[in-house]
Amino acid sequence: MFEIKILLGYLSVILGFIAYGLYFNDIFKNRIRPHVFSWLIWGIITGIAFTVQVIKGGGAGAWATGTGSIICFLIGFFAFSRGEKYFSSYDWASLITALLSIVIWFLTNNPTGSVILLSIIDVVGSVPTLQKIYREPNGESAKSFFIHSIKFIIALFALQTYSLTTWLFPATLAVVNAIIALAILIRRRQISVI
Repeated sequence: MFEIKILLGYLSVILGFIAYGLYFNDIFKNRIRPHVFSWLIWGIITGIAFTVQVIKGGGAGAWATGTGSIICFLIGFFAFSRGEKYFSSYDWASLITALLSIVIWFLTNNPTGSVILLSIIDVVGSVPTLQKIYREPNGESAKSFFIHSIKFIIALFALQTYSLTTWLFPATLAVVNAIIALAILIRRRQISVI
């Protein structure tokens, strides 16, 4: 059983690299313009979630979360020059909330509470991207978000310890990424009909 979980962990990381590779390709070809705040928020909270997963024995199921955090920061960095330049007050509030989550995590030292908060913040942090998708649906990659959803489903099966602390965050990411992918496709279809 352990070997299967290791293989699933590797598979989730490989799918992540494929999805991020597609995303970076689209960034550099100016097909998409990522929203910097969403990617920075995702980098922060994914890094915290990865740390909690490792502490609580997530094992190979945490690998996708850890690599994802690093790459989210990298996309956030590129988004400063190639991404969305409009930042609403909601975007600023989302970023500040994500930064406060770090403080809350350190102060509470409650891994389960932290993961619940991080999952909520991930949803909140997705709103700037969803708002951007509504305005500019061709500015994001449905394919990349869909692959990320699959990646996190596989990462769930790769977890070596199952508790709310280890599975809630990747489950949230699987759902949020699927919703973003569907929102892109639905909004593109709506615009093509108009």
